[in-house]
Amino acid sequence: MIDGEHITINLIRSEITDSMKEDIEHFLYRFRIKYNVNAHVMVNTKSVFSHRITLEEIQQIVDSRMKMFFVHEVPLSIMDNTRKRPIVTYRQVFCKIARLMGYSMTGIGKYIGRDHATIIHSVKTVDNLIEAKDKDMMNCLNDIYLMIHKQQFQMHEKVL
Repeated sequence: MIDGEHITINLIRSEITDSMKEDIEHFLYRFRIKYNVNAHVMVNTKSVFSHRITLEEIQQIVDSRMKMFFVHEVPLSIMDNTRKRPIVTYRQVFCKIARLMGYSMTGIGKYIGRDHATIIHSVKTVDNLIEAKDKDMMNCLNDIYLMIHKQQFQMHEKVL
């Protein structure tokens, strides 16, 4: 592995307890310290994140990641009513992450102005790219997960 590389670990489990969340977070911390690799754990459609994040916050994170890589494209938001490939891809990523966070397909669809069938297609598209080990998609998801973890860590520190 390359120093600072990101990996994703997929677990098949229908439910996750608070104890399991703590164990996963502890594992991720130790793994990052020992190997200098950021790992992300996905457990079916359940989130391993400790604080619920709003759809607006997810959108802002996805938009900021998209803007880092497509500086010359204007306007840049997943909310833009366009079929430009980068925006469509990031909109699909938004749908996948929002679904992992526990939001309903209908709720996600209402937020971005699409129907639930579009959300189903978006999630399946991202899942297929993950299964095919598409490097761009994996890097995109890992970067966004890191941004979400960072934001949630900051929220956790404010609570303490």
